[in-house]
Amino acid sequence: MSGHADLRAELVDTIAELVHPGDRDLLERVLVDSLAALVPGAGVALVRFEHGGEAWTSEVLHRAGGFSCTKPCTGCPDPGGLFATEPDVQVNVFSPMPRPGGCSLVVEIPFRHQLGRSFLMLSGRPMTDADERVVLGLSTIFKNYLDAISSAQIDGLTQLFNRKTFDERLNAIIEQRRQSATHLSDAERRHDHAGHECWLAVADIDHFKRINDTFGHVFGDEVLLLFSGIMRKCTRRSDLLFRYGGEEFAIVLTDVDAEGALATLERFRHAVETHRFPRVGQVTCSLGYTHIGGNEVPTALFGRADTALYHAKGIGRNRVCNYEALAAEGLLHGPTEDEDDVTLF
Repeated sequence: MSGHADLRAELVDTIAELVHPGDRDLLERVLVDSLAALVPGAGVALVRFEHGGEAWTSEVLHRAGGFSCTKPCTGCPDPGGLFATEPDVQVNVFSPMPRPGGCSLVVEIPFRHQLGRSFLMLSGRPMTDADERVVLGLSTIFKNYLDAISSAQIDGLTQLFNRKTFDERLNAIIEQRRQSATHLSDAERRHDHAGHECWLAVADIDHFKRINDTFGHVFGDEVLLLFSGIMRKCTRRSDLLFRYGGEEFAIVLTDVDAEGALATLERFRHAVETHRFPRVGQVTCSLGYTHIGGNEVPTALFGRADTALYHAKGIGRNRVCNYEALAAEGLLHGPTEDEDDVTLF
């Protein structure tokens, strides 16, 4: 009886932790760790599969319990042509044939704002019916809760974070860096932050009003959707992407030095410039960015990146400008955008 009581208590604790407010990465980690504890002897991993145009690629996002299958996309069987099918809206359980070193349970966890397809994979021992019920139950809780918080945090068109989430995440990053700076000596701070700076970039699609006026809002929305997709491909999973409003986007680059930040933003700008947008043709964007310190006021931080953006537009558009570099050269001016080309929010 004591064992059942302990299991019930552990399950309640797991559910409480799963529905605790947090970001997606934290929730995924909690799910994997909880299943490793509730299914003893099994290794658990959360794997994301994405289609790159020719083949599926995979990335193990989290693992626990000694998960042993390190290359799920090639080392695991494809149960029933799984990756050739369209994702369902519900949690699905697949039971591949157990084999040494392989997976004995594969669970797809789709949700409304999923990019690619995510799967829980369990290895190490055969799964019982009770095991499957535990995995399916927690996976369903995870999916439903993630859907609920995503609807409040995600822009409906682009599937990027929305303006409200931008304010929350930026404040959290600033506070985290402030606390880090408070507890470190100057030497430790320089060592800790070397190559691990954060940067805020603001990106704006050039002449977007003209696109809407010429081709209509349907094609304008398609440009926004494709633009956000290019942004995802040119950044890392650890970076934060936002639709700030209209045709204006924000990017928070994390754990990267000044050279890496510029390289990322230039890569994105070039990818947009060389992409052929249906019906519209060539589209360009301008970007301004600034360094995120630990003693920032969010509005002032955004204002610096926005000032650099306006400078980029004022000197010809389709370029990346850094606020600190412009300030050092004495080149900063107020907004120079033509009034009819500004979208007010």
